[in-house]
Amino acid sequence: MRQVRWLSLVGVLLAGIFLSWTVVAVRAAVTPEQKKELNEIKKDLGKVKGHLTKKEFDEAKKVLDESQSKLKKIADDSKMMETEGALAPVHVMLIQRRAELDKKLGATGMGGVDFDKEVAPILAAKCVSCHGDEKSSAGLKLDSFANVEIASGTKRLVIPGQADASLLVARITATDEQKMPKGEKTLSGEEIATIVSWINQGAKFKGDKAAKFVAGAKPGAARPANGPAPTIARATGNEKVSFIKDIAPWMVNLCGNCHGGANPRGGLSLATFEGLMRGGASGRVILPDNREGSRLWRLVGGIELPRMPQGQARITRKNYEDLKTWLDEGAKFDGPDPKVPLRQLVPTEEERLAAELAKLSHEEFVTRRKEISEDQWKRANPSEEYKMLESDDFLVYGNVSEVRLKEIQDWSEEHAKTLRSVFNVNGAALWRGKLAVFVFKDRFTYEEFPRVIESAEVPKETVGHARVVRSFADAYICVQDIGDQVTTDSPGMKLNVVDQITGAFLKRTGDKVPDWLIRGLGLALAAGNDKKNEYIKNLPTMAMDSLKTIESPEQIFEKGKFSSADLGPIGYTLVKHILIEGGPKKLGMLVEKMQGGMEQEAATKAVYSADLKGLGTSYLASLGAGNTKKPTKVKKK
Repeated sequence: MRQVRWLSLVGVLLAGIFLSWTVVAVRAAVTPEQKKELNEIKKDLGKVKGHLTKKEFDEAKKVLDESQSKLKKIADDSKMMETEGALAPVHVMLIQRRAELDKKLGATGMGGVDFDKEVAPILAAKCVSCHGDEKSSAGLKLDSFANVEIASGTKRLVIPGQADASLLVARITATDEQKMPKGEKTLSGEEIATIVSWINQGAKFKGDKAAKFVAGAKPGAARPANGPAPTIARATGNEKVSFIKDIAPWMVNLCGNCHGGANPRGGLSLATFEGLMRGGASGRVILPDNREGSRLWRLVGGIELPRMPQGQARITRKNYEDLKTWLDEGAKFDGPDPKVPLRQLVPTEEERLAAELAKLSHEEFVTRRKEISEDQWKRANPSEEYKMLESDDFLVYGNVSEVRLKEIQDWSEEHAKTLRSVFNVNGAALWRGKLAVFVFKDRFTYEEFPRVIESAEVPKETVGHARVVRSFADAYICVQDIGDQVTTDSPGMKLNVVDQITGAFLKRTGDKVPDWLIRGLGLALAAGNDKKNEYIKNLPTMAMDSLKTIESPEQIFEKGKFSSADLGPIGYTLVKHILIEGGPKKLGMLVEKMQGGMEQEAATKAVYSADLKGLGTSYLASLGAGNTKKPTKVKKK
């Protein structure tokens, strides 16, 4: 029996997605018939425990596989993810039952993941191109068990028996910029499950630890050869078609799934140009200057069967004509090294999209933003009608009254003027395609947006957030209308809007400015126009409470050290301290250097001639001095 590997700890896969999931909202995208199907799947999954108790492992596996197929079909038909809305609890239940099966099989000795046969091929296919001899991003190599072991000792990459604490699992299950493989398709559920099961079973290994496993070869073995290494014809620059620009992109994206990795179909590896020219088990597939005799051409053109690519994927007419011309010109290579993985030479989807967006005019970008924003609203809250107001810098969408929407629009435009003045932005648009401002009248509609669009849950204390990527493919803020009453715990709606718009501005250059500075500057700019705000006045007290958890001053600047609720008070008081010590000009320089990619430590030294420990120490001293009452003198009798 072939065991299907699944997470032995549900929290590993669900981290950051279902941590605060208590009520599942049934979205209109799920039909009544699909709701019935979901209930039936739940009933079937309930039977798995009985099979496991009776050690009927084959029966349990069959139920799980059938349930997975049914859930996937519902997800496809409803155009939802399995982790969204009404599908999410079924997805969780399915993972739990898989984990129980995996545990039972391991206890009976029937389980056990073979590193060489199951884990190494995944690492070779998905990780080695960036973490191998040719390229070792972040100084990390994953091309042999020995290197995996070294990384585990220094970076806690793999902690035997603890998948949930292993950095490798955190990266392959992440949903944000930490996700690996970077710029590539996320690992499949089964691939993730294989790695997690292997770690939880002790991360065992037998054999030569130093043996390399490169993409396209089995671990510890030489790359299978189909004849001598081919002669590579180099491009002269006079060709009409470029392999790297015109052929490799569709070849990687349409053919790489079947003809990549450790076991390419038919022995034909398209991981590198050399592999393409070497051919597969049946011989060479490209014969330079002989298009009709080249098997690749005959399969792609349908002259021979089975036609390639298989399934739904099809090359375009331009792809077909480019391939024809490229073959007629001698199948020449215009890349740096035919041994380099093609994926490294081909722009990622994100890079490709950024290049396309860069060509758009401002008007075209605004049209695109409108189309995307309207689609996002309808997907997140399909039963909620919305209104839209447009101004110079903003597209304001909301299910609040039109009067309220206009008020928020006015606040937004007023703050845009402040940002232009503070950061000396003259003439240019603050955001390409304008910034979408989504306003939600209640908690439910606000939470649904990140849940559906971002596959993420927002902490209960969060009432707004911003998302802007460097290409401006996404540029929006989401705010819950919390009303205008200001208390020590609630900032009021205007401050909420100003805070998030500032964050959206600082994120224009990507995720380079730290969260404390984004939140702190947003609140500081808002406080400048509302000095009597009770929420602002209470922030120093809140910051003192939040800082009780730190052990050293430099911990203040650690990413992820504080919750979203703590970031506002700490960020505000820290920015205020920096302004008092160095003035707005130096703060502007600090932001500029960080936006340019300089790390916090280096930027702080460059602007303030102090390291983070020194800055943190002076900040804590000022905060403590400002919140500590002097002792009352006792008179002597």
